[in-house]
Amino acid sequence: MSKVLYYFITFLSLRKKSLFLYIIFKAKLKTGFIRKYVYNQEYGNELYKFSVGSYKHDTNFKSHTLNAEILNSANEIACGVIRLFKSNQSIKILASTDWFAFPEHSVIKPWYELSVNDVLGHDIKLTWEPSRFNWIYDLGLAYKVSGDVQYITAASHLFKSWLDYNPYNNSINWVCAQECSIRALNILLFLDQIDAKINGDMYDFFKMTVDRVALTLDYSIAQDNNHSITESAAIFILSTFLINCTHARKDDKLKYQLLANKGKKTLVNSVNDLTLDDGGFAMYSANYQRVVLTVLTLVEYYRRTHSLPDFSEQYLDNCKALVLSLRDIVDLTSGHSINLGANDGTILFFNRLGSYLDYRPAIQTASYFFIGKLIYNSESANAGLYSLGIDTKDVEYYFDSLSVSESKNYRSWGLTKYQLSIEDCFLFIKYPSYFFRPSQCDLFHMDIWIRGINYLLDLGSYSYNDSGFISSDLSSINSHNTVCVDDIEPMPRLGRFLLGCWPKTNQLDISHSFWSGEYKSIFGYVHSRNISIDGACIYITDTLHHVKNKASLNFNLPSSNWSLYENIISNDDVSIEVEKTSTMDINLISGFESKFYNQVSRIAQFKVVDYPNNETVIIKTKITIKEAK
Repeated sequence: MSKVLYYFITFLSLRKKSLFLYIIFKAKLKTGFIRKYVYNQEYGNELYKFSVGSYKHDTNFKSHTLNAEILNSANEIACGVIRLFKSNQSIKILASTDWFAFPEHSVIKPWYELSVNDVLGHDIKLTWEPSRFNWIYDLGLAYKVSGDVQYITAASHLFKSWLDYNPYNNSINWVCAQECSIRALNILLFLDQIDAKINGDMYDFFKMTVDRVALTLDYSIAQDNNHSITESAAIFILSTFLINCTHARKDDKLKYQLLANKGKKTLVNSVNDLTLDDGGFAMYSANYQRVVLTVLTLVEYYRRTHSLPDFSEQYLDNCKALVLSLRDIVDLTSGHSINLGANDGTILFFNRLGSYLDYRPAIQTASYFFIGKLIYNSESANAGLYSLGIDTKDVEYYFDSLSVSESKNYRSWGLTKYQLSIEDCFLFIKYPSYFFRPSQCDLFHMDIWIRGINYLLDLGSYSYNDSGFISSDLSSINSHNTVCVDDIEPMPRLGRFLLGCWPKTNQLDISHSFWSGEYKSIFGYVHSRNISIDGACIYITDTLHHVKNKASLNFNLPSSNWSLYENIISNDDVSIEVEKTSTMDINLISGFESKFYNQVSRIAQFKVVDYPNNETVIIKTKITIKEAK
């Protein structure tokens, strides 16, 4: 089957409005229309200088644990060390060129003439991450906690260093409007934290940022992802700031009032458009949903602190739905989420305290603003609210969880959750139900959590541009807890961010103890998966039709003290038994997962390969969860 046909089939599934906006943008870029509105402007000499009044200590910042984390992070940054993706990866800024991960990223020319990710392995995100200015927010928070001006001095020094090699509209860091948006929002939050007086050069910088972001907003809308939400939020917040700033001129007020209105309208439309009927987000990704929630929380925080009009009821209902659906895929004890969908390592603004893997601060902060209640009763979960100086002692708690053995199905998200009869044990089943572009080939993937530990793993996505095959391998069907037929990817990759020929789930049957679904691949084979739950046991029957050579069943397992005996693998918490046939090979091998962007770690993989004598293969598996010792 030709790739042209794959594109045609996929084209029919893509949203026509999005395709239209994308084509129009590319035409504007090709004909030079966009270039007419791209202007050059020097940064002002006072831009990186921050003027603050006398320090006033906020009595809400009284947690020794969180304060220590805030100051430790800021002390690193003050020494020029910037951590990437909230992980143990870091860079050290000793010179202005250190802002660029690779030499070609430092080229100075108009942003529309620059290409990203053209060199294999030279991931643009390694340059964009420090240029998001998450570090400036961290420095502002350290000043707010301590009153130590060294953190303001460090922010000024690093900002000047960045400005020297990133001229406006002529740098790789002005290519992506979302990156520009995040950078400016971090700076605005920093200025708020240190209670700085806004100088004219900073006012101009925010104007320049809004002009750049607004120029390509239609392109971001066409992506059907987080970009339109982040960018419209930035246009709304920054434009509102500009029209209320003492430096605002009459013509500026008119221009940026119109842009503020446009930003708000686009934000509302994007949220209402991209929130799935059952509360999931259009990207089918846990981390991207956290990113979106964080941006929406920032918008609501800004709206309240500046006494702006309320958003629409539908918008607020969707924000609440995003909170609750994300909560449902996060482990209550650890705060870790199932590693669902693409993961670009983003964690923003006030939710950067604590571990990157802990989703509770983002959910807790969003719950406070959109539900008016808290979900988690822990200091670490309150870290985001703590960063904003919000006292939570009188806030009520929101309780709404699954009963024992109850199921919850998110049909438009393509996800079913079961709470098993054993305490603190959950089963998740992912199935194809795509209205927007999927990023992972996770058809009938299963996740199992046992007492806070993820025992059947989704492996993440690693990088958007790696020099090998790690990223493509991790997103493939062979890297999920499902069956691969004849080494075929049922959704062929047509581009870095586009999988083709999306299948649909047929004969979906869900009850409190039974799940069944079937899909047919464009390549002709059919996969039916039946799952029965009986107490501590999960029974899986995979039936595959039109198999030519082999069917491969995979289970991704955490590195642990696993024991493999013939057809059974087990440890202290769980055992997996496959009903063996004479045509099967069963092995325990080593594999990789990616929890942090641009990093991998070792896992175990239980592989069952059946080389059948006919075109129909049936593989039966029993998973037994053991009682806690």
